[in-house]
Amino acid sequence: IALKNDPTIDLLSFVILRTPTNMINVPLQEQSLIPFPVETLFTKELKNFDLVIFDNFFFPPYLNPNHLEGLKKFIKGGGGFAVIGGPNFFGEGGYIGTPIEEILPVRFSATEGYRRDLPSGVKLSRLGTIHPVTRFSSDENSLQSLWQEMPRLDGINLLEPKSSGSVLLESADGTPKPILTVGSYGKGRVLVLGTDYSWKWYMGMLAQRKGNWAYLRFMERMVRWLTRDPSLDPIQITLPQKGGEIGQEIGVKIQIKEEDSSSGSKGVISFSVFNPEGIKGVSQLKAMGHQGEYLGSFLPEKGGIYKVRVETLEGPLEESVVVAEGIEGLDGVPNHDHLKMIAGTTGGKVLSSGKDLLKEVEIYAEKSKEHFVEERRFPLWGTPYLLVLILTFLGTEWYVRRRGGMV
Repeated sequence: IALKNDPTIDLLSFVILRTPTNMINVPLQEQSLIPFPVETLFTKELKNFDLVIFDNFFFPPYLNPNHLEGLKKFIKGGGGFAVIGGPNFFGEGGYIGTPIEEILPVRFSATEGYRRDLPSGVKLSRLGTIHPVTRFSSDENSLQSLWQEMPRLDGINLLEPKSSGSVLLESADGTPKPILTVGSYGKGRVLVLGTDYSWKWYMGMLAQRKGNWAYLRFMERMVRWLTRDPSLDPIQITLPQKGGEIGQEIGVKIQIKEEDSSSGSKGVISFSVFNPEGIKGVSQLKAMGHQGEYLGSFLPEKGGIYKVRVETLEGPLEESVVVAEGIEGLDGVPNHDHLKMIAGTTGGKVLSSGKDLLKEVEIYAEKSKEHFVEERRFPLWGTPYLLVLILTFLGTEWYVRRRGGMV
């Protein structure tokens, strides 16, 4: 519901109502259900999507190893992938030993895969209070209370986070188990929601007359984070529009969003600059007038591409600044030896005078001349006027010959 109601999302969803093992005494041509277009989606059209979601999906009857390898390649190249749990997830779903298991930021529990016996509440982890997917407010206390008030889940997957995974939500009863875990694979992002009862955060909050805004915002931010929507980035770097020059101080504006500004102190943000050889140089960082705004600066000593690195609790962010050499001391006379070298490499010529240039243009124009011979054929009956003219000449000739006694 949340995805369908978001006008910024172009959603294509498939709900499997009948599996290949279901026995139905109805001819195939009389059935209204369409087959799952696996080949089209996972071999031809996958590159055209930004995000793929498996919702309690038992994939073995539909996907083969080639499809899973294609999905793995899609994620590694920058695609988003989300798995919503349930009894068909992990062990019972056949994920163990597949490329999907390698991609996910969690592993299966050694004992059992799914628990439905005891309802479980959820709580934010420390990272969950600052991550853009679960951080709805800069007030940590109200944020924790919001998630603690969420209706209890009647079923959760018993998972364990990998070292590459970051747990944002975990169960609040007994030994904490990851409920929401995020990670990355290659250039792509991966998210695992280890329950098939997250819909209760929507319906349950409505039943308590508290509204469903939290669930809708959670789903919106989940999709935006997985698809790398830049508007969700908690930190923005603004570089100088015209780059910079040697010996002139370059300023870089750093802005942290208002809802994340409580974590934007000097204790959790650093500013570093690396010269074209990768050596860290001298830089400064100072707070500006508005909360969450900083100004980083450095003085380049040589031309080239400088790396600007900003670090936060969520990880580093890098941008590049091109520093040009000053043009005052440069000689504007062309380097003929360098031009000849370029011409020899590319198959061109170096011309040093206007007369030579004109001569070369004439030679080139002469070589580029092309002659065409065009032949057209018209039937006499296709041109009435010409046909009448010919008949007139023939008639006149016959008349003259007859008058002369030649006919």
